[in-house]
Amino acid sequence: MTEPWSDQSVSDALEGTPEEALAAAEAVAAAAGFPGELLSDAGREWAETHGVPPEDLLDRALRRIRDLCADETNDEILAELRDLRYRLGDALAR
Repeated sequence: MTEPWSDQSVSDALEGTPEEALAAAEAVAAAAGFPGELLSDAGREWAETHGVPPEDLLDRALRRIRDLCADETNDEILAELRDLRYRLGDALAR
C-alpha cells in the first residue's frame, strides 16, 4: 500500500501478504487507541483520520494476526505478532 490508505485498502490488506496484513493490523490497533512500535507513517495517518474502527474490522485484524502467529517460527517476529494480538484483543474488550 503505497498510496494514502483508505478503509477499503486496509480491509483488503488484512487478506493480503503477511507484511500487508501486519501493517494493516497495526493501523487498526492504532486507530483503536493501541499503537505499536511497528506502525508505519501511512498507517499512523490512516489511524489518526479514521477514528475508532468498527468491531468487525478489529475482529478480522485479530483473526489474521492469530493465523500469522500460528504459522510463524521466528521467535522475534512471533513476539511482535503476539504483542499486536494482545493489543487488538484489548481493543475488542473495551
